[in-house]
Amino acid sequence: MMPEMGLKERTRWALNQAVKTNNLSNEKLSKLLGVNKNTINSYRTKKTPPSVAFIQSLSDHFGFNPAWLVTGEGPIYMEGGDEEESFSPDTGGGETKSFRVEAPKSEYGTANFKISEMLYKATKVLESDTIYSKALTGSINALYQAIKREEK
Repeated sequence: MMPEMGLKERTRWALNQAVKTNNLSNEKLSKLLGVNKNTINSYRTKKTPPSVAFIQSLSDHFGFNPAWLVTGEGPIYMEGGDEEESFSPDTGGGETKSFRVEAPKSEYGTANFKISEMLYKATKVLESDTIYSKALTGSINALYQAIKREEK
């Protein structure tokens, strides 16, 4: 069981896991994820919270569950993310390289989704003018306030 962590701590933990497991430097990691080396350093030192695009890229490349990175709930890794799992991101020029990420066993179910799909579905619910719209609005507001508190 992992200790309680905020968004910055979860991002730092995930980056450190990716670096350690795959023997990557900040420079190699930044090229792989398509961000500046200083951005990686800023996230690893918890100076700034990660962008949504960065969370999606980190999740796509190393199998992290973006919902866990954002909220801390659910499994840390996407379905199939176990110790034997390899991820093969495109490293540019059509070349792929396998990365292994060690995943702890999880007691939670798995959520296999892309952020863009969830945003589309959330929009449909919010536009539905139902009790579900009100419930989702409340949840989104509560999560937003929790993230704002963590940024302080």
